[in-house]
Amino acid sequence: MGQMLSLGERLNVRVTPSVALTVLAIGAIHWFALGARWARPRINRDYTEYPMPKGLKLLFSAVVPLLIYGAVANLFSPDGEKWVSILLLTIALFCLYFTPPTILCSRDRLVSLRWYGIRKVSMNWADVVSVYKNPADNSLIIRDKSNRTIVHTMYNVGRKELIHQISELPYGFAKLL
Repeated sequence: MGQMLSLGERLNVRVTPSVALTVLAIGAIHWFALGARWARPRINRDYTEYPMPKGLKLLFSAVVPLLIYGAVANLFSPDGEKWVSILLLTIALFCLYFTPPTILCSRDRLVSLRWYGIRKVSMNWADVVSVYKNPADNSLIIRDKSNRTIVHTMYNVGRKELIHQISELPYGFAKLL
């Protein structure tokens, strides 16, 4: 009888923890992007809400407090090193900074809420001068007369629904999508 070989032995690859974590990280990024494509926007009162997917929200809600806890615990540990705390806090701030905004869209205006509502950008559709897709980062960018921008990233839900909602508006830029 033939000997059963593991996948790593058949591919002649040694599966180390760093290889496993790399594969897991790449898989998670794709999972969040696919989750954003499959999820549907929510309709609240007069607005359609385009948030980040639930999986990404769950990840950020769990990881950021753990990173902050690890940084503080390491800082107060007698044999802890400051560079580890600085690195953990930097990663936590990086996660918070790059959290996708929640976009609210109505017939009259578009609102972007970033950093859990701390930064709000609001524009009337009548003031919008351009709407275009950026294939480099797979985003949809809306710009108004004051050069303010709202970006629907690949990690926001409902890209097709937002494009459809914009294309139904009675403005010239809406016909270009």
